[in-house]
Amino acid sequence: MHHLGAVPVFVPLEPPDFSFDPDRLRAAVTALTRAIVFNSPKQSKGQGLLERRAQAIADLCLEHDLLAITDEIYEHIVYDGLGHTPIATLPGMAERTVTISGISKSYSVTGWRVGYAVAPPELAIGIRRAHDFVTVGARTRSRKLR
Repeated sequence: MHHLGAVPVFVPLEPPDFSFDPDRLRAAVTALTRAIVFNSPKQSKGQGLLERRAQAIADLCLEHDLLAITDEIYEHIVYDGLGHTPIATLPGMAERTVTISGISKSYSVTGWRVGYAVAPPELAIGIRRAHDFVTVGARTRSRKLR
């Protein structure tokens, strides 16, 4: 899939705990990498990133000037007893993190599509522009009437 020249590179989660291998993630980063996109906590497992794994992502972002784009909609649903460490709270990450979340999962309002993104102002303006185009100019699915 190529959109605007972007090509996703997937780093699979590995058993038995279905977490990522920091060395494998590091090997996936190239001069063309612009962001690391991930979910934390993970859906269904309710596992948050251990702080050392969150720090591994943060270290890569800082070293290679990357964005961290994280879906944290399950931030309040964790079962590992360790809680959730938002990557934006780690040193140097607030200014390079886009945190996406919402109220539907944690507050049992799954029928409501209320979400939000938190980002530094220079990134938030692009998010607001994209959101405006997606919601105002939403296309409809055409169907033939019979």
